[in-house]
Amino acid sequence: MSGMESFSEDLLRNCVLRTYTIDLPTSTSDGADWVATLLSPEISQEAQDLTKHLARSRSALLQETLADSSLSHPELDVYLNKLNLLLDSLNSQATVKVYRPLSFNWSGSITAKPFRRFERLSEIIYEIVMVVWTKVIVTYRRGVSHLASVLGATAASPTDPITHAAKAFNESAGICKYLSTSVIPRWHNAARYDDKMPEASTIIAEAMAKFCTACAAQCVVAQALCANTAPSSKTLTKLCSAVAQSATESLDLFKSTPKTCLARVDPEMLTHSAYLREFFSAMSYFHSAIVAEKGAAAVANFGAAVTLLKQQGKASDQPTTQHDPYRPGLPKLSGEFALMAPALGAFLAYIKDKHETANIENQRIYYESPIDHIALSPPVYIMKCKVHEAPPVGELVYFGVVKADEAVDSKSDSASTTEKSAPALASASPALAPVNATIQPASAQDQAVAASAPVVGAAGLAYSGESDAEYAKRLQEEYNAESR
Repeated sequence: MSGMESFSEDLLRNCVLRTYTIDLPTSTSDGADWVATLLSPEISQEAQDLTKHLARSRSALLQETLADSSLSHPELDVYLNKLNLLLDSLNSQATVKVYRPLSFNWSGSITAKPFRRFERLSEIIYEIVMVVWTKVIVTYRRGVSHLASVLGATAASPTDPITHAAKAFNESAGICKYLSTSVIPRWHNAARYDDKMPEASTIIAEAMAKFCTACAAQCVVAQALCANTAPSSKTLTKLCSAVAQSATESLDLFKSTPKTCLARVDPEMLTHSAYLREFFSAMSYFHSAIVAEKGAAAVANFGAAVTLLKQQGKASDQPTTQHDPYRPGLPKLSGEFALMAPALGAFLAYIKDKHETANIENQRIYYESPIDHIALSPPVYIMKCKVHEAPPVGELVYFGVVKADEAVDSKSDSASTTEKSAPALASASPALAPVNATIQPASAQDQAVAASAPVVGAAGLAYSGESDAEYAKRLQEEYNAESR
């Protein structure tokens, strides 16, 4: 970035490495008591162990999330793996006995703060969706933390934290793709909630994947600028274009959701996406102009960069000066954007000077016809996003009642136990179209043992594949029960 030495470090720290911090999803322990819901001495030892493990892992995860003291959150993966095992186990059998209602209380972090409230739902797949979203945000925040260590450094910016940040953002993008393709589609009632919780939308998950990809590409640009031998402008224009394109695709996906859903997406994240689009498009055009060196191409590229680095004005039909991410222009350089104002101002003045010089030279020397529109350079992605793969769930666990003689058999002959007490274990792979067992009433004997332990459809507990009428009836019954 020859000629820019006087402000290039400020530009790197305050503009190229600019990040946006996303809050973690939050949950409560209220209603989600695995032990009270599933544990009984009548079920197999494996089912008892899984139930207790779920309870311990969820409690540990909530503590880690509330403290926000760990970048790795080790209990997250443990709990998620056990949840997937439970889901596939329930999906492989027709009924399961529950001893009290089960519900999960979550508040998302993609949701705009004024709309954030706890949504209480009973589907286990909902719990899995929100835990995977937690994994997305934890991984993303790890990338932000790595970049923060660079911004806090007093010496020349090291590249190693930037590399770790890029990997974290790229991993987060892969988890988002896993969410959109393999997790949310299994939730039968997701569309019923996406106007309340953006986290229930596959499109939002895809948009977030693009957002994280843009952040990873942003790190690649920063790493290139920090290198002892900076890459050529021809390379930089393509690297910057990758950031801009991913940010643009993210915004387009967000916009393609229903208006009720988009209205609940955090506007600050959309504003940051728009910033990435505008700033890195300007960077790409700037380096394209350096490559062109002279003539109409240089004039057009410098001019495009100047236009993109201007703050967005108030639209005629816009009642406020709030930034509109779907219109051209940078956010107003105030508040949290104020730190970048000096570096951006210096960069803009530098490009304007280059633009004026290139224009004069073209008029006096080269006489090339002006170019009305010039396209952004094709992007080059150094890091390829790999879709997250969940580990195998292992041997399924049967939650049906195990008789005394079967319990004895299970200690001496595990194969016969599987055949007697859990014939459905033959199908161990999860399905995107699970069987939805109908709710079956408890027998008189069961009611005598535990009046609050109805036998319900196991897949229904996991996925709640009920009709709208059944859903409305259940809500009314829950309301009546809570009102007593």
